[in-house]
Amino acid sequence: GPDGLRYEHLRCFAQQHADDHARAAMDDIDAVAGLYLNGKEPSWYYQILSAVHLIALIKAPPAGTATPQVRPVGVQFGYRCACTKGLVEEAKPYLAASFYPQQVAVDIRAGGSQLVTGLALHLRAHPDHVLLKTDKRNGFNELKRARFLKFLLAHEAEPVRQLGRFLLRSYVPKGWCIVQGEAGPSIAPFRSEEGTAQGDVAGPAAYCTGTTVTVNLIDELLAEHGGGLRCGMDDGCLFGPKEEVFAALLQYQEVCSGDGEELRQDKCEVYCPALGASLVDAPELASLVTIAADGSRRLRGVLVRPSGLVVYGVPVGEDEFIRSSVEASVDAAVGDLAETGRRLVDVDHQALFTLIKFCLNPKVDYLAQHVR
Repeated sequence: GPDGLRYEHLRCFAQQHADDHARAAMDDIDAVAGLYLNGKEPSWYYQILSAVHLIALIKAPPAGTATPQVRPVGVQFGYRCACTKGLVEEAKPYLAASFYPQQVAVDIRAGGSQLVTGLALHLRAHPDHVLLKTDKRNGFNELKRARFLKFLLAHEAEPVRQLGRFLLRSYVPKGWCIVQGEAGPSIAPFRSEEGTAQGDVAGPAAYCTGTTVTVNLIDELLAEHGGGLRCGMDDGCLFGPKEEVFAALLQYQEVCSGDGEELRQDKCEVYCPALGASLVDAPELASLVTIAADGSRRLRGVLVRPSGLVVYGVPVGEDEFIRSSVEASVDAAVGDLAETGRRLVDVDHQALFTLIKFCLNPKVDYLAQHVR
């Protein structure tokens, strides 16, 4: 981060120290942290500690000299990260109670497993229903901050309100942007009012908070017809009777726009066990048929999957679809393992071990847990 501390130094802020000098230092650090977390420091202090080291991770190699698609990650001050983590941990149980079962990404044990298993069982019980997976454009960077600040500050639980007060000092609803140009730094002609840093410990909780009203609204609409909306962070799944799901999709898109988000219908996918590829020919949906640039027939821009979907990293659908998806995922994992080893074996053994143990292995383990 900007303070030069690696994230493994966070443990030093949280553990007990046997050394007298270390304990004395931690007493002072804890005292300053109390002032910081309770909004007692001057505004400039929050502005400085809200700075991030911005890293643009390339998603995929670009074609030729084209500009690559990147994932912006903001590495924070290690001290701020440690302080924020404490507030988030205290607020999580209260936030989880507000979100569940529509949102499973915050403090829900095995939340992804519950989401995937629940949707698969619903389709088994209602094969005539559809499962529609939604996609948003970079939700973390586009959600209006005023949405989650309002919810946090009005929550009935004090730990949640304290998190809101802290974030209000760090993420004002509208802030000035300072840009670096040839003539030096200057104030941008626009204001910043969307998103959190994609490295902020509070970012996931803040995002789910800001979208919970919208998610609950769409879920209630579909619940009247035996369906619903379930989300794992910004990944959502609408399920229920086909006409109602596509009607809810349109309203979901409109309400998301009010939150500052963009629902990408061209990136959404839908699957119906009873109809498969013939879903696009259903008479009830005839008015929704569109023709994509590749000539494929879609439903309001949504791609129809004939045999299943990959939901939260797990294939849901026909047996053959599940088998082929698992084989592809395992092949990709083996390829990633070989490529990671090739790049790092002569560079950094610690980084290589960390990526294998905490990134590559869990992906395969997670998949194995859910495939039956």
